Amino acid sequence: MSEQFQPTKPRLFNRTPAGHESDPSPELRARARHFAIELVTEYETRKKSCYDLLRRYPDDELIRMLYTPEYIEKFASGTTGANAVEQLRHTPFDQVSWRDVQEAVIEDAEKAMLCVSAIFDAAYGYIASGVYAAEAIGFKSPFERGQFSVIREGFKNDWQPRGAVESGLVDMLAQTYVSWQYWLSRAFSISNNEATVSEQRIKTKTPYEDPGSWQPMRLSYAEQLERATQMADRFQRMYMRTLRQMRDLRRYSSPVVIQSAGQVNVAADGAQQVNVQAKRKRNKRAGLRSEIRREI
Repeated sequence: MSEQFQPTKPRLFNRTPAGHESDPSPELRARARHFAIELVTEYETRKKSCYDLLRRYPDDELIRMLYTPEYIEKFASGTTGANAVEQLRHTPFDQVSWRDVQEAVIEDAEKAMLCVSAIFDAAYGYIASGVYAAEAIGFKSPFERGQFSVIREGFKNDWQPRGAVESGLVDMLAQTYVSWQYWLSRAFSISNNEATVSEQRIKTKTPYEDPGSWQPMRLSYAEQLERATQMADRFQRMYMRTLRQMRDLRRYSSPVVIQSAGQVNVAADGAQQVNVQAKRKRNKRAGLRSEIRREI
């Protein structure tokens, strides 16, 4: 979003579709209604918090002097904040609250809705770039993000997803693949380090250590290995299941085109196949026989 609020007409204005020169789409109507509901909820929540505070401390003179009905109304409606639009513009997308939006709308509805529009644009890029899918499995560092992006882009290039459903399945495929790799590496790490760690414990044990002293319960190496192996197998199965779902989606959603077919067998699920051509021939023969009888 540019530094200056310019030319583009906001996709939402005054929190309702009213005032648009052209009829807004159903998506924009639904989004406007959603924002209106959330902002009203924020107003009621803030107002209730003030009156709850007054009821909790009825003898506190300072609170009673500050929280007058006029101040509570201003606070709940978001008119007590200064530079609300600028604060909204410089707040990270994932930290913007409904209170921030409400105060900015009160100050300047058009500029506030341009900020909201930028938030939705950022959300689209956040999901389309794969960051949303990477964060879901805890990939935070640059190298981890890079690994996930390479795997995801490879799957996308192979599959060439058509639409949001297939794109989501590609993300799921990448998530299950890297999760499988993680637990597979954990299993090998536990298996390879078990003897080394056991020897190190024996070497570092002091002669004064009480063998009967309490130690927190931990999984044995055999249990850790079994758990890691099970998790690797589980994610491998999830990967293969997702791959089959993608294959089935392509198989059953593709149109069937029949050209110059001499015979077509049609059957519903579990039903008996019907030979369309043979049935037509039987009907013709039956018609010929009836005509011959009439002539005789």
